[in-house]
This record gives sequence, structure tokens and C-alpha cells, in this order.
Amino acid sequence: NITTDPVNGITFSKTGTFSSTGVQSITLTANGTPAFSGEQAFTLHYGNSQCSFKVTFLPGAAPSNDYYPLTAPNDWYYGKIGAPVEDSFMYKVLPDTKVIGGNTYSVLGEYNVATTQFMDTAFLLRKNAGNYYSYMNFSEFFPFEQPLSAEIILLKDNVAEGASWQSPTITGTMGGVPVSVYFKFTILEKAVPATIGRFNFDDVIKVKMDYYMGSVLIGSAENWYAKNVGLIYVNDGASTVQIGDYHIY
Repeated sequence: NITTDPVNGITFSKTGTFSSTGVQSITLTANGTPAFSGEQAFTLHYGNSQCSFKVTFLPGAAPSNDYYPLTAPNDWYYGKIGAPVEDSFMYKVLPDTKVIGGNTYSVLGEYNVATTQFMDTAFLLRKNAGNYYSYMNFSEFFPFEQPLSAEIILLKDNVAEGASWQSPTITGTMGGVPVSVYFKFTILEKAVPATIGRFNFDDVIKVKMDYYMGSVLIGSAENWYAKNVGLIYVNDGASTVQIGDYHIY
């Protein structure tokens, strides 16, 4: 039983049983809500021994009350279930923005977590009146012979469960043949709790994203968005990606 004295409204603790002797690594769980910012000293007790450590608390910020906070440098760490750790990746809101068609988008960069290497621009996102827009390349989802980009609405937090909407229809060529495609989005569940790994989210919107080629449904994905956090879960039928950590500033 390892625990700290309460400091600044916070305690760290862990209880368990060791299966072997020798040096052990233990991750303590924090509980509580900090009252003040700044450096705070904690005394850790374990058996008849104790030590101390310091934690620096950042100033608090009011929650955004939306489902994809886009303040730089917010970041989100993801991993594919069953994939090696080195395959994990991070999205990070970059300080620069991009203007397209008179609309200003936040830029999310994608990084390899193992190497910290920047890989590509993950998303161009903006929000307006409960709608979450992405300016995206349809050729990343459909095998067009040319890049074709348009703005779509990924999420609506201002509609009821069961509501649906469609993206613009985009026409390009595949094998020299003109083909039209679009996405259809449906709110599967709204304001529901969800547990992802070690995180418990109180308010989650689950969105189904269907891929259509002409009138034929060719694929689907399910995306979950947590209030004040952002994208926490993606299942595209082939793989499942879930959030492992995040920082919202």
C-alpha cells in the first residue's frame, strides 16, 4: 500500500501484491482536483519508509465544451489494438493555420510516437455553430486517379441521436471511368459514457461514417468524440484505433 499525504487537493496511491521479490516499478494513480497552480511537494509513504517528490501544476483553463478542442499545442496519442507500440502515432495542433475558400482551418500534424518524426498533415479542421468541418482529400478514401478535395462535416454536436447528413458528391476517374462518391454520417449515440483504456469519458458522441460509390455502400467506419477531449476511438472494419493519452491546453 503506497500513498501520499493529500496536497493541493491531490493524492497519489497504489495498492497491490508483488508476485516476486526484487526491484519493482509502480505507477501511482492521482485522485482529486488541484486547487492551485505552481510547484507542490508530496511525501510518499510505503511501509515504514518515505520519500518526497515535487509536481508542477499548470494554471487551469476553462473547458471548451466542444468535441474537438483545437487550441495549439493540444495533442492526442493513438495506437492500433494488437499492433506493436512502435506503430503508435500522435496528432498535434500546430501553431499555423491554413485558409481555403475564405475559411480558416487549424492544422493537425501526424507524428510517429516512437521516433517523434513528423509524418504528414493529418487534418485541416474548423468549427462553426456546432458543426465540425474537415477539408479533406477524397482520394485518401477512394482510388481516384487524381487528388480531389472538398470540405465535409465530420460531426454535428447540435443534432439529435439518429440524425444523418451527407458530404458533397465528388466525381473523378477510376481506370479512366467517371465515378461519383460521397460520405453519409449518422449519430449512433449521443451524450453516452465510454471507457477507453484507463480513461472514463462522461459525454461521448458516436458517429457512423459510410462510404458510397454511386449508390453502392462500399465501407463504413465508426468514430467516437469525447466532450472537451476530441477523437478517442476509430473502427474502420479492418482495424481499431483508440486513444492512449492526450493533453488539452
